[in-house]
Amino acid sequence: MEKRTIVEFGLSTMSLEYKREFLYKLDSMLKEIHESGGFVTSFDPNTIYVTEDTRMPVFSSVRRFLPDDEDQQDIKAANLLWMADLAFCLYLPDYNLANGLLNPEVISMYFQDFKGYFPEEDVDYYASIFQLDYSLPVLPIQYYSDYINAKMDANQASSYSSHKSYSKSTLAGRMMSEKNNSGYANYILMTSLVGSLLLLGVWFLFSFSSIFS
Repeated sequence: MEKRTIVEFGLSTMSLEYKREFLYKLDSMLKEIHESGGFVTSFDPNTIYVTEDTRMPVFSSVRRFLPDDEDQQDIKAANLLWMADLAFCLYLPDYNLANGLLNPEVISMYFQDFKGYFPEEDVDYYASIFQLDYSLPVLPIQYYSDYINAKMDANQASSYSSHKSYSKSTLAGRMMSEKNNSGYANYILMTSLVGSLLLLGVWFLFSFSSIFS
């Protein structure tokens, strides 16, 4: 299976949406590695690959946790920090990924000045990574892929809620939403009755005019 590093692949030149999708896939892979009992030892762009046929990202520096490793949570959090660092370098204009990654501590220190380089819809996520208090006894693990999935679910729920509200704004919609079967039946009955009366009126006028024609 042919593969190229993300530097050789020219990831920096790709569109914003392509970069976001790539980072989503890479983060999903990192999450899978963590859940399988491993971690990534290097986030150097020269050690991260893209497969030629599927365009899927691949980490080349992966290690399994040892049974007696007590700092697994800290290592996972550090992996996510380096992932965020990679994202920053990827979004930073004219930055050459071949030079490796920047110091994440500097980005954390000046995040308010640097946050404008991230996509607006992702700023909250990267703030949660760079501005995390790493002195906490138990560090929270927050994956970018989970963040995106949660936003997509929220958008779908909001869209469904808006559609439901619109349906309820109509008479038939309100009756159906309240599951008022008798009210809905009365609505249909009244509609049919009005239609029948209109047809009867037209027939009566036609007959009446025929008599005097």
